[in-house]
Amino acid sequence: LDSLKVNSSANIYYHAPLESSKIISATQCYDVGISFFYPFNMSLKHVLPNKFFEYIQARLMLAVGPSPDMAEIVNHFQLGLVTSDAHPLTLAKQLNALSPEDIHLAKTHAHAAANELCFEREVEKVLRVPK
Repeated sequence: LDSLKVNSSANIYYHAPLESSKIISATQCYDVGISFFYPFNMSLKHVLPNKFFEYIQARLMLAVGPSPDMAEIVNHFQLGLVTSDAHPLTLAKQLNALSPEDIHLAKTHAHAAANELCFEREVEKVLRVPK
């Protein structure tokens, strides 16, 4: 399937679903990955979605809402921006204020973080858990 235009906007598309093995390579051509949730319950407040980590593996800058678990990772590794609230206009203002240099620096940090925030490192932790 080809991309579909949404609401006749020239710059918003929904792409056809991909096999999971192709998501990271297909995403690498973009600059910013957005993982933004309105935290109306505990699950969404503390969400750490796969897409968040796929963006890191694709070496994208991240833009997240005030979800504390995502914010902690974004801030620790300097991966991008964390909004002060969950209002879409706040996100839009912060995205519009970005410079190409801001994006490049965050993508550089994502490259470094990708080596630490990967399956191979995480599985080591699981294997160390006492049985």
